[in-house]
Amino acid sequence: MRRIALIPFTMMLVGIFAVTGCRNDDDDNPGNNNNINGTDDHTIYQIQDDTDPGHLQAGDQVRIERVVVTAVDKYDSGDGRTGNVWVQEPAGGAFSGVMVFAPSILPGGDLESINVGDLVDVSGEIDEFALTEDTSGRTTTEIANGTVTVLGVADPLEPEVVSVQELITDPSAEQWESVLVRVLNIRATDKNDSYKEVTYTGGLVGDDELWDLFGATTVDTCYGQVTGVMNYFFKYFLMPRSDADIVEGVSTDCATASDEICDDGIDNNGNTFIDCDDWDCQNDPACIETECDDEIDNDDDGDTDCDDSDCLGTVACPAPTENNDTDCADGEDNDGDNLVDCEDPSCNSHPDVTVCTETDCDDNFDNDLDGHTDCDDFDCLAAGACDSSAAVEAGAVECADGSDNDDNGHTDCADNSCRYSVAACQEDTLAACTDGEDNDKDGHTDCEDFSCQYAGVCGEETSDASCSNGLDDDDDGHTDCDDFSCQKGEDNRICEGNAFTCSDGLDNDGDGHTDCAAFACRCCPDEGDACTFEFVVSTCPRCQ
Repeated sequence: MRRIALIPFTMMLVGIFAVTGCRNDDDDNPGNNNNINGTDDHTIYQIQDDTDPGHLQAGDQVRIERVVVTAVDKYDSGDGRTGNVWVQEPAGGAFSGVMVFAPSILPGGDLESINVGDLVDVSGEIDEFALTEDTSGRTTTEIANGTVTVLGVADPLEPEVVSVQELITDPSAEQWESVLVRVLNIRATDKNDSYKEVTYTGGLVGDDELWDLFGATTVDTCYGQVTGVMNYFFKYFLMPRSDADIVEGVSTDCATASDEICDDGIDNNGNTFIDCDDWDCQNDPACIETECDDEIDNDDDGDTDCDDSDCLGTVACPAPTENNDTDCADGEDNDGDNLVDCEDPSCNSHPDVTVCTETDCDDNFDNDLDGHTDCDDFDCLAAGACDSSAAVEAGAVECADGSDNDDNGHTDCADNSCRYSVAACQEDTLAACTDGEDNDKDGHTDCEDFSCQYAGVCGEETSDASCSNGLDDDDDGHTDCDDFSCQKGEDNRICEGNAFTCSDGLDNDGDGHTDCAAFACRCCPDEGDACTFEFVVSTCPRCQ
């Protein structure tokens, strides 16, 4: 593996997690004095160690004789990938292993012809492989377009015993890439079902690339030894090959996982990251820029005040907005959401914006640029400008006559064209939510109706004062900004969740999400958001 500047690597795979695919064989390196001349026998050390006097580079043709097979990928872990072979110098040590990418196997021609412990010759072309999505600058060194010739059975190789820190942290980790290693006395602390990975104390990750490690591992079990071949793909990880590679140990010999204390200068959880460099500390007060206008990097992350993402949405560093008559009529995308002026919901649906209303309802022009023209626009329907004898279910008369005027199967307030255009069909005001009627004909009355709860007119927890006192004032089981009545109250300016607070450029409730990025403003299950039903504040873009 090399750590190099980001340049186009040999050839990008199809799919971010695919490892098999075509390798480029056109990057020969004739200027390298160590390039193979057709008869020389090279070593893996020359391939992997860039300080070796005979170091070989990407594009060089190589032939390595009498090395030992340490792993063969015959196991389909669910991604359809098999066929890679790992080999190692008999002397072992750092820089002694390399992966041979999907080689031809001689004799026999298939994976069943080769096994761990075989003595082999290898020929092929050196490749430094990485996906462009990996911005670390690391690559995986491998032999591509290669052939592995089985000679017989080698003397058994002993794994190199290495510490977790050496295996997962640069610069020491690079030397163990593709080497057979063993780690002693580590506890399995977590299992990731999405990637079939196991995490051990200290942060080492084990992967089921070669064998069902995931299924064979029990969380919180102490393993006296875990053996496998190291690999790199977006991170360093260990690949055990069979059940013989994981051996349970004595529980007292393994450290237990502990929480990281984020301001004591100690790696408390043993994952090699200290304090704010540890992902566990990302939301700890000690690792958040809390003073955003003092010209000091308070959390020591290299970013000061408004250059620090922690400050985005604060009073000192508000996000850009587009929520007033000036900004909504200047022809600019002021808030950077790719919507300009009245095309933007923060303009056409903001209570304080007056320039985004369809005022001319018979000019065949979408005056407010909201995507609806003339009588197709609710502005015209609500104003009564489109009431006629035509088959329209809109306006105070048609929405209260007991007839399905537009023949769409819905009558009066049960028809969306009435529900969204006639005040009498809306259940989102104090009067409508306390009259004992199901005004919007959705089967729910007054404060049992989500539209009343969503409007923030139910309960006594609506004011800025009651929504910031730490009390559940209306005894509904929700306190302050966790309460719909606080989020949706039109007069509330503390909690993210209404037309004003979802377009003001501020992270009002301090949850790290500003305006339409907050679930209280916009939540779309079909887009993968963590909500069971769709809801979007009027000043946010509709769900896709």
